[in-house]
Amino acid sequence: AIWLKHQFADTCLATALPTTMLAKSTLVAVLLLALAPSAAGHAWLTEPPARNAQGGSRNGYCPQCGNGGGVCGDGGQWPPSSNYLGGQNSGPQRTYTAGQVVEFKVKMTAHHMGHMELHVCDEHLGPLTPDPEGPNGCLSKWVLERARPEQVY
Repeated sequence: AIWLKHQFADTCLATALPTTMLAKSTLVAVLLLALAPSAAGHAWLTEPPARNAQGGSRNGYCPQCGNGGGVCGDGGQWPPSSNYLGGQNSGPQRTYTAGQVVEFKVKMTAHHMGHMELHVCDEHLGPLTPDPEGPNGCLSKWVLERARPEQVY
């Protein structure tokens, strides 16, 4: 039996609880869950660096913050007038040639069994770009193809 001691004002009451397998399992599960670390963040592109990589304190030095709700690092947490994609971070961080095999690196802190797709756009993206992720938008035109392993190694 597991003994729990309850105190009510000046009195003390000891209660015996039955120790069934279910009760033990539940107690162990609750204790393990209480000790489990929490996940903060998910994944982001580290190479080539995203346009928001130089955002500094504007993104809290947290490239995955904003949960990817927008285009090119704009997680939607800034007002539309903020021009988050403009200014010093407006240009591409790397330049590639069509047909070139390149390596992309992703930092993943919590894997939820999803996948990543990389899209290429040959236009400047900014707050006034009309629907870049829409069916006719620039980011819907070209999805990068994964290279076959024998091409890479």
